[in-house]
Amino acid sequence: MSPFHFTRVFTKETGITPHQYLIKTRLSAAKYLLKSTEMSIKNIAFSTGFNSETSFCTTFKKWENVTPSQYRQSILN
Repeated sequence: MSPFHFTRVFTKETGITPHQYLIKTRLSAAKYLLKSTEMSIKNIAFSTGFNSETSFCTTFKKWENVTPSQYRQSILN
């Protein structure tokens, strides 16, 4: 199966691209860690597969409309 065909079939079946699925999965894991641990944002970024803390924070803000720190604070309050 070619990468193009895989992407087309995956998107048809799930409604999102493989890349969006990966990001969604990583952010879901990150939100769990932000809620349930005291790990630093940097450690959460690397443990969920992001290449840098900056990349993680940018992606998190884009998808969740808040920064990871703001998300953690909203959960704690």
